[in-house]
Amino acid sequence: MKINVLSYEPENGWILYDYAAKLNESLNKIGLHSELTFDQHKGFDVTFHVNYWGLKEFKQKSLHTTLVTHIDTNKKKEVISSHSNAGVVGFCMSDQTERMLKVITGNNNFFSLAPPAMVSADKRKIKLLISNRLYTDGRKNESWIIDFIKCFDPENIEIKIMGSGWESHIAKLAEKKYLVNYTSDFDKRKYIDLLREVEYLLVVGFDEGAIATIDALAMGVKPIVSAQGYHLHHSRDLILFNDYYDLLNIAKKMNKSVNEAYEKSQNLSDWDSFAKKHVDIWLRLLGKN
Repeated sequence: MKINVLSYEPENGWILYDYAAKLNESLNKIGLHSELTFDQHKGFDVTFHVNYWGLKEFKQKSLHTTLVTHIDTNKKKEVISSHSNAGVVGFCMSDQTERMLKVITGNNNFFSLAPPAMVSADKRKIKLLISNRLYTDGRKNESWIIDFIKCFDPENIEIKIMGSGWESHIAKLAEKKYLVNYTSDFDKRKYIDLLREVEYLLVVGFDEGAIATIDALAMGVKPIVSAQGYHLHHSRDLILFNDYYDLLNIAKKMNKSVNEAYEKSQNLSDWDSFAKKHVDIWLRLLGKN
């Protein structure tokens, strides 16, 4: 099956050209012969007009289908009805529009294909700040912090650390491909800048509380902190853990959330599956399915 994706907007034009280009790209990617043109061409089984308003005459023998958008005047409804009566198949952008046009035209040659996003988002990293120096007695529970970080896929988290004593831990994290931005000395201005950059602050000590927790809240950052001391005064605004296992469960849920959000984003911009839906309909209409 050969498809002519026909754009009525010029290359690098507005949204409908991008729509036509993305669909054409995906049709070829899934193994079809598709060409993006600006006029009707011979030799195609299907001509897909993007959009219906540009179809003024049938210049080539083909199964003519149109993208149906922006039906906001009676004149536009008349054009669509005329197309439908001539056998043109309309691809609508919603079930609601499909139902409406079937009623208006009295024809069933309309299909609903809700569009994907025009852009594809990169995976969003969790940005985490750790702001404390380490002591030889392990009072800051740094092993818990390292285990917390290791619950994340390396591509899902970006760690910023301010405070001395972290060098050996950071080297081991780097071996595991974790991205760590490290400042060994406390710098008040940079500390404030870091709070502006991150989403979460992690404090795992059980020593009455950390002032950084309150700083984070003031800056709109979500603290992940132990359920003790004056942290409890702000419990509604914090992510609290009681023990090591609570802490790791928080990390696992956060990592899962990042992966699920990315999967949802990819599904929303899945043009290959969208193109396949077109192909299934065209094959059925051509009696090849």
